[in-house]
Amino acid sequence: MEHPGCGFELLGKAHSSCAGTDKWYPSHIAKTEKELKEQLKLMDVVIKVRDAKLPLVTSHPQCSVKLGRLAKSLAINVNAKRRSKGLLPRPVRAGIVGYPNVGKSSLINRLIKRRMCTAAPRPGVTRELKWVCFGKDLELLDSRGILPMRISDQAATIKLAICDDIDERPYDVSDVAAVLVQMLVRLPGVGSEPLNNRYKINVDGNCGKTFIEKLSRQLFNEMLIRQHLEY
Repeated sequence: MEHPGCGFELLGKAHSSCAGTDKWYPSHIAKTEKELKEQLKLMDVVIKVRDAKLPLVTSHPQCSVKLGRLAKSLAINVNAKRRSKGLLPRPVRAGIVGYPNVGKSSLINRLIKRRMCTAAPRPGVTRELKWVCFGKDLELLDSRGILPMRISDQAATIKLAICDDIDERPYDVSDVAAVLVQMLVRLPGVGSEPLNNRYKINVDGNCGKTFIEKLSRQLFNEMLIRQHLEY
């Protein structure tokens, strides 16, 4: 039998905690979108980066239309316009855009084989737009992550939280962790055995909430004991 807080009730609770538009669509994202639109005038190509774990969920719906259409037009006309004006060739300018924490800065660092952009496995590390030169023929624009103002798909929101593609401040981390446990134990051919073996905790009735509660007691109790012994 499952814990009363499990299943769809827990999923709904986790979703409701990260559903507030004003919380998980902060003002800096709107500012970034505005700045990107201005920088589009300088871009020839727009590269959309997605989370490999969530390739469909991390495709920005508005971004596909607004950025893609304008970038295609720019890329087609850039050489012709420069030739008609008697201008010398210039580097191709590519904008790197996508959700938070999908690897935009890491992609640039890999391409240029240097750590030019600050990168870390959490959202919100990149703070401003930054042009980076890749040799003489290419310039790359690193940007902050952008999110749609609303995501109506409940499951998509939970997956974004699980993969740390949205800031954790608007939601309860323990609720999201419990949903992840339930998703793992319900995978066909997997069950609860890997979690039992790894953490030495039984997943009672496939309930993620109970598992997270037991795990937190185990970890924090041991931490408190170690701190007490050190003093």
